[in-house]
Amino acid sequence: EHEDLFFRALCLCHTVQVKEEETVESIKRGIHQGRPTSFYISSSPDEVALVEGMKRLGYTYLRLKDNYMEILNKDDEIE
Repeated sequence: EHEDLFFRALCLCHTVQVKEEETVESIKRGIHQGRPTSFYISSSPDEVALVEGMKRLGYTYLRLKDNYMEILNKDDEIE
């Protein structure tokens, strides 16, 4: 439980942006097919590395929408 909270925090506490606008469904489909689905950009390469690492552990940063950040958790649910 504590690990999940930590992973969510790493997935949400950053200044990373998604380079290309994609639909959530295409991102999910790409994750399940094992191919890159989006590209992250940031002034800090460390933040990009953390967000990409969280993606490998099952917490995918999707986008900033209407002042809310969306992630896809390891249970394939959008938070």
